Amino acid sequence: MLYQAIHLIDNLLCKTCPKYTRKSYGEFLKASDYPHSKNTITRILNYIDEQFKLDIKAKRTGHPDSNFFYIDEEASDPDYHTYYNLAKSLLFHQIIQEHREKKYIASSYISISNDRRNDGLEYLKDIIKAVENQHKIQLEYRSFFEDFPKTYTIEPVLLREYQNRWYVVANRKPELDKPQPVFALDRIKKLQILKQKFTKKQDFVSAYKQTIGASLSGDVIDLVLGVSDQQAHYFKTLSFHPSQQYLGKKGQWHRFKYRVRYNFELLQWIKHYGKHVVVLKPEFIRKELLNELTEMQKNYQK
Repeated sequence: MLYQAIHLIDNLLCKTCPKYTRKSYGEFLKASDYPHSKNTITRILNYIDEQFKLDIKAKRTGHPDSNFFYIDEEASDPDYHTYYNLAKSLLFHQIIQEHREKKYIASSYISISNDRRNDGLEYLKDIIKAVENQHKIQLEYRSFFEDFPKTYTIEPVLLREYQNRWYVVANRKPELDKPQPVFALDRIKKLQILKQKFTKKQDFVSAYKQTIGASLSGDVIDLVLGVSDQQAHYFKTLSFHPSQQYLGKKGQWHRFKYRVRYNFELLQWIKHYGKHVVVLKPEFIRKELLNELTEMQKNYQK
């Protein structure tokens, strides 16, 4: 049912796609060899409401063929996009895994942008269970900066995905010696769910809404970027953060505004675009990037 639900939501979020009625959606399900009765469609709509906090209604026009589905934004959870994007990510992993197990994947028709094996995904189910039931977990974990694994007891509060890599976020604890403990799943060597329970100390989901990457270090800032003509249409059609606002073009730059956390991943994202993106505000980031560019120039002159 997840695939059928996501397909319908994709259609509703598409600005140029012809919208489904109950009849045309049922025809799609039938053509795709899925159950397509009226009761099935009702179950899909209820599933979307329960899983995505998204309320889909049909416009009442008096004619069944023109009662198109639409999203009732007022009745839906403001954060339904978060649930929807997470489900799409999990569905992709599920599809890939199913085909891999059946040996249907061939290098001739699927290309992955990197060869990382997504190590650590076998811990996802246990970590989700621990987060849901608020149980501590014990990890054997080897960071990139350690020669040997160390044992940590953490209070897991959130799973975070960034650039196809998964992290478990934990409550802050003095003994962890981190401003915000975050552990990459592919660095975990062993995991055990403990009987001890804990209490979540803050709303981590809200905190991450303003965060690029996995790190919660740094303050939330107003960021204004200047983007070249060459890249501006990509920014307009593929927003990299929900807070993105287009402020129009001034001089040579298209201006985009964001409300984001200042951290390492944000700077890496900005630098990724090279000469096509410039920080207009705040001034301290402009200076930091300028200093780094000066050091890079020195490296190339050696």
